[in-house]
Amino acid sequence: MAQSTSWLERMWLDLEPRRGTLFLINIGLPILIGMARGEGRGALIGGITGLLLSLADLEGPLARRLA
Repeated sequence: MAQSTSWLERMWLDLEPRRGTLFLINIGLPILIGMARGEGRGALIGGITGLLLSLADLEGPLARRLA
């Protein structure tokens, strides 16, 4: 018996909040910490490194990994 999913569940799966969260944490945290410590260069390097790590994540969508 197939389960029907609501439009909200389908929208949540389509948005892939995991990728957005990865980008937010991997880029935002180094920039915030670097700027709070007054280290602009460190913030920039940390943000770029976080961007590269986020782009290198090829694990695929969450729904496929959980299946």
